[in-house]
Amino acid sequence: MCTNRRIVLATVASICSREHSQKSEAVRDGDSSWKRLALGIGVLVLLLGILAWFDKPECVETVGQQASRHVALVVDRSGSMEFVVKEVVDNVNAVLDSLQPSDRVSILFFEDPYGVVRYVEDQPVGSVRRLTYEDYFPVGGTPLYDAVGIAISDVVAPTIGASNNSQFGVVIVLSDGEENSSMVYSLGEARQAVSTALTQGIDIRFYGMGPAAAGEAAALGIPISNTIQVSQTASGLDEAFDDVQRSLSQGTSMNGCR
Repeated sequence: MCTNRRIVLATVASICSREHSQKSEAVRDGDSSWKRLALGIGVLVLLLGILAWFDKPECVETVGQQASRHVALVVDRSGSMEFVVKEVVDNVNAVLDSLQPSDRVSILFFEDPYGVVRYVEDQPVGSVRRLTYEDYFPVGGTPLYDAVGIAISDVVAPTIGASNNSQFGVVIVLSDGEENSSMVYSLGEARQAVSTALTQGIDIRFYGMGPAAAGEAAALGIPISNTIQVSQTASGLDEAFDDVQRSLSQGTSMNGCR
């Protein structure tokens, strides 16, 4: 797609040059047709609009290799998740097994009183130890704003870019409840982190188990197209992770490339 962009830009530049030449000849020949002049100006305005649309940072081209991603799984570990321990463990491990060898992974749990726990941070997927029941023990409240803010600003955003390990960032949040115990990020601060990340091309997806949890995504400014509500049941959690695996296998990412 990057090559296509360059071809379009070259074509636009050629048309602009030809149109300018034609207008100059019209002036030299004494052509006073206002219609011709208006048409020429209209074409130039249209071409400038096309140029503006394409005037975005070049996407990263990779030759003979897959673009690397930093995938962060941000999973609610509050007390109300106690009934889906097995499903969380099995599904997180299934996601890890489905990722590409070039992917890097972070896994964050959030609950109170432990806050945001970085189980693993920015590691090659092949080196990540699979989850066990001892790793996932639901307890306490839901510091959702802290989890979102930390996952974006401290864990994923600093690792994205040509000089870092990953080209694209994907933050996947799963929660079954409303915010009730954040100590670091306010709603406004977490919302600002989301807004900044989206402008940087980081893909943020929110899976809410139940309407209350899904409503938090809107408060955080996460696009409705990236928010999925599932039932607050084991089958609902399975449905959420099925969608995670499907979307990641398709390589979807809001990175701004065309």
